[in-house]
Amino acid sequence: MTEEQNKNGEEKVTLIITVLGAIFFGFLLPLIVWFVKRDSFSSYADSIAKGTLNFQLTIFIAEIICGLLSFVGIGCILLPLVHIVNIVVLVMAAVAVNSWTDFKYPMTIPFIK
Repeated sequence: MTEEQNKNGEEKVTLIITVLGAIFFGFLLPLIVWFVKRDSFSSYADSIAKGTLNFQLTIFIAEIICGLLSFVGIGCILLPLVHIVNIVVLVMAAVAVNSWTDFKYPMTIPFIK
């Protein structure tokens, strides 16, 4: 195995762990991984890591809004939907990373460009 293939394999594993780990750790894991590895990532890996971080920050804001709306009652319905959307999109992103194809996160506010 060449050094480039090994680097791509390491990036793939790191990205998959980052994307799926975001289900449990929210924006913290993508933030730490992107901050530590941003200089050594390829452009593809950098775009996926930033996309995951932006998506998780967007989900965090949606959770806060749903929490505030739970006082009215609608948040109790919306919060589980936000969590389901989060899990589905992150699994789709992990599948795309595994096949090394480009993935655009839907409904994401671009905090980090």
